[in-house]
Amino acid sequence: MFTLKPQNGLRMSTSICVECAAPVGYLYTVLADNNIHATKCDNCGQFADKYIESESVLVAIDVLLLRPSAIRHIVFNESHQEIAYAMNDLKSSQSSEAHKPSQPLFWGISSHIFRLILLTILSDVYFEWVDCEKLTDPIHKAYLTHIPFLCQYIIFLILCVTETFLVHFAVRKTTALITKNHSSGGNISTALLIGSYFKFLPLLTHIWNYDAEFMARIVDYSKFYCMTDIMASTLNCSFWLACLPTIVNFTCSWILHKVFWWIIHAYLYSSM
Repeated sequence: MFTLKPQNGLRMSTSICVECAAPVGYLYTVLADNNIHATKCDNCGQFADKYIESESVLVAIDVLLLRPSAIRHIVFNESHQEIAYAMNDLKSSQSSEAHKPSQPLFWGISSHIFRLILLTILSDVYFEWVDCEKLTDPIHKAYLTHIPFLCQYIIFLILCVTETFLVHFAVRKTTALITKNHSSGGNISTALLIGSYFKFLPLLTHIWNYDAEFMARIVDYSKFYCMTDIMASTLNCSFWLACLPTIVNFTCSWILHKVFWWIIHAYLYSSM
């Protein structure tokens, strides 16, 4: 029996038990016949990460159900895809250099997480555009009427990119104050990305016509609860303490949108 080395697919410094959030040295060991033996946590006695051999669909379902163990698996213990690569290497007796885990590009964010952030930004642009077309106040009507189509897209893209980096920066600073750990920014960004699926909840209001005010309240409460629960699982803290980074998240987004439409209003007023 021997211990799997970090370069085979797991970052030893960030691995934790998904059940109790205690740090663990490694998530599994490899027997002489290349069989995988999951490591048990010394703190709680359960398997450190029961998801290392699970299908990605099962992991995704558990994340949607807001199960803390699934959230911690993705945030701290490497992505499912990278673990699958490492295990495929072991079972096929290939070199450990065949598949390497994604290296952080910048700001502690790995390449696969960065690609998902770009996808989320493009989705945000679509929702901003659709919401703008649904509103009937003079500012939004003038924006759609007097600004060229391509410029509208570019302006919304700038807004969404700015919002994404502002929210990530503010939440990372807030969680650093809570946890006293300034080196987990990449994990916080991953948690924010997981929580970004709540942004697709308003899609229901675009498909079917509901009471706009009533549905807006339901969607807002759902978004707040989902993000807070995900942050609580990531930070291993109480739900109420996790409300703080969530409030920072929504406050930054609200202020940025107010400033954005104030600038648009000033521009349209000066050009008309």
